[in-house]
Amino acid sequence: MMKRLLFSVFVCLASAISTLAQTNAPANKQTRAAEIARTKAYCQELDDYAKRNPKLGRIFADVSSDGESQKSPWREFESDAEREKADTGDNLNENAVVWSKDGAVVLASCTFQSPSRDWAHFVSYYFRADGTLAKVRARLNTFYGEMTVIRERFYDSKGRLLSSSQQFLDLKTQKKKKPGAEFQDDSFPLYRTVRALPFYAMLGKQAGK
Repeated sequence: MMKRLLFSVFVCLASAISTLAQTNAPANKQTRAAEIARTKAYCQELDDYAKRNPKLGRIFADVSSDGESQKSPWREFESDAEREKADTGDNLNENAVVWSKDGAVVLASCTFQSPSRDWAHFVSYYFRADGTLAKVRARLNTFYGEMTVIRERFYDSKGRLLSSSQQFLDLKTQKKKKPGAEFQDDSFPLYRTVRALPFYAMLGKQAGK
C-alpha cells in the first residue's frame, strides 16, 4: 500500500514538473524574442547614429608589423589619410572606428585582415551604455573558396548568447553557396565589454563604464 502511495505521489510530482516546464517554455521563448527585438532596434539606432555622424568616429589601428611584438601597438589617428600614411605594407592588419554617445562607447567597427590581404573580417561590436556587449555582426570575405560569411550574435547584459545566425555566400555574386574544400574559415575576437577592447586605455573618459 505504501509503495503504491509513494509511486502515485512521484507520478503526480513528475507530471506537475513537466506541466510547469511546458508552461514556462513559451514564456521564456517570448521573453528572449522580445529582448532580441529590443536589441535589434537599439543596434539599428546605433548604425543610424554612426551614419549621421561619420566625423565623430575615432580612428585606431595596430601599427605593428606581422609577427612584430610591441608593448603598445595601437595608435589613434586624426583621419583616414593620416592612418594610410602609417601603412608600411605589412602593418595595419587590425583597424577600428569607434563611436561614443552620451559619454559611453557604443559602437566599434573593426577590420581584421591577413598581411597578404587574402581575407578580411569586418566586425561591428555594439555595446550598451553600461559597457556590455549587445550584438556582434561579422562579415568575412576570403579568397579561400571565394566565400563571404555573415554572422550575427545577440547577447544579454550578463553575456549569455541569445541567438546566432550565419550565411554562406559567393564572394562575387553574393548568392547562397555551400563552402567547398578550399574554404578556410576565420575566427574573430569576442570583446564582451568595452574594457576588453585592445585600445581601451586610449579611449579616455569617453570609454564609459
